[in-house]
Amino acid sequence: KGGTASDTVAITVVDSTPPTVQCPDGKTAAADANCSAVIPNVLPGVVAADNCTPTSLLNKVQTPLPGTVVGLGTHTITVTVWDAAANRSSCSTTFTVADTTPPQIICPANIVVSTDPGQCSATVNFQAPAIDNCSAPTVVYNPPSGSAFPKGTTTVTSVATDAAGNP
Repeated sequence: KGGTASDTVAITVVDSTPPTVQCPDGKTAAADANCSAVIPNVLPGVVAADNCTPTSLLNKVQTPLPGTVVGLGTHTITVTVWDAAANRSSCSTTFTVADTTPPQIICPANIVVSTDPGQCSATVNFQAPAIDNCSAPTVVYNPPSGSAFPKGTTTVTSVATDAAGNP
């Protein structure tokens, strides 16, 4: 008696390929009055694709989140993309906060002094304070404070420079 035999085999195809992801170029922002800036949303500039999940269904998240306040310097933003099978890929970009604000000098009123005893000049000490949003500026005077000034009017030039090199 002839018969036939049959059997079944289950074949399961699993998506184990992570999506591809490319981050946008780094960005730079000027520091605000508090010497900080807000992390931008970089997700619109991320290019991602997957072999099984349509691009519109890929999940994306960035760390730190957009809107996070950060200080001076370069900060890394990491973007993670995952597909419907939970395969993940990441890329990184940078966000740099730069101090671009020059310091301000607070000029004193004009100074009038008498000549030093027995001299036709006077040694004068003075200070023009400076303020900056991010660092204590250095002030250079020409001629310097403590110099002997000849009789008459001498103009003093003051230049303040902050830690970022802004004059």
